[in-house]
Amino acid sequence: MTNPMKKDIVIVVPGLNQGGSERAGVNLANKLSRFYDVAIIPINHTETAYPIFDNVYLAPAVSTPEKGFISRNIHLLTTLQKTLRQFQANIIITFTGRSSVYSFITAKLLNIDCIISSERCNPTLEEESRLWLRIINFVYKHSTHLVLQTNEIKALYPGFNNLNVVANTSAIEQHYRCSQYNNHFIYIGRLIHRKNLHGLLEAYHSYASKKDSPWPLRIIGEGPALESLKQMISSLNLQHIVTLEGPNNSVETILQQGGVFVFNSLFEGFPNSIVEALSMGLPIISRNCNYGPSDMIDDGINGYLVETNEALTEALEKITSLDKKALISMGGKSREIYCNHFSESIILEQWLSLIKNSIASYEGMMEQSKIQQ
Repeated sequence: MTNPMKKDIVIVVPGLNQGGSERAGVNLANKLSRFYDVAIIPINHTETAYPIFDNVYLAPAVSTPEKGFISRNIHLLTTLQKTLRQFQANIIITFTGRSSVYSFITAKLLNIDCIISSERCNPTLEEESRLWLRIINFVYKHSTHLVLQTNEIKALYPGFNNLNVVANTSAIEQHYRCSQYNNHFIYIGRLIHRKNLHGLLEAYHSYASKKDSPWPLRIIGEGPALESLKQMISSLNLQHIVTLEGPNNSVETILQQGGVFVFNSLFEGFPNSIVEALSMGLPIISRNCNYGPSDMIDDGINGYLVETNEALTEALEKITSLDKKALISMGGKSREIYCNHFSESIILEQWLSLIKNSIASYEGMMEQSKIQQ
């Protein structure tokens, strides 16, 4: 009897709230659903921040509000095992370390051999205990494939024989504009410490204090740094030119208005927001942090890479001195970089190739098992 719940691929994500891993997982599920039956399993209960296609099955979250560490994890693993058994998938794709650990354990219990783990953060700065990092690295090493986002991150895993480099693509449907342009700076992302938004405000204040008509700064997103950012904006007397606009799920609408995208993060895995700015053809100013920005920004061509807040101030001054034609040309270079390296067709083909090879390998193992029997 055919199982109506059977899926070809299950994607396990930390949650469905705003975040790079969550967005990448949902985006991949949507893209793959054109070729396979796909389900998403979120580990944690969160609101859904990103649109999920109707043909992608969204399973209930497997976590529990139980306070005890042991009881919470037993419940999580038991629920995840039950859900995966229901789907009977041959391939599990996981996003982030903990999701990979939970999925690896349950997959082994269910004799699911193909596990594709995907590390989306900077592994040198993971906010995990030493024990958890050892467990995560063990899982990564013994997964069928480990997907990383840059060659620089790949170099951090010596001795691993399962490494694949696949960058992010944009979740935005493409509507490139080359004439509409508004003179403002835009940041889109979470309001958390590592995004270094306080440093951005310091640099912006230095820039604005030298200008009679400084470009406004729009900050779109939410997070625990919100109140301190409000206080800093007030103390620097920037209320009239800096706006905290809260979260917005229509990123494409914001980026279509043009402007210059600014990013001052202390560290990254591969920032989705820069990929999206590239795809929409915006000039970009970014701190040259590890990892990702230098893969997407050709300094002086489609934007500027900076190392310090002082250099960020200089870049803000430099880019606002350009005329409209030069800014549109810079944005065109961003779009060109995106189309040549990070477009949906390029990144999707890399994932499809990885999945096809995994399926072929799995079918080969099954055939060999039959022969041995």
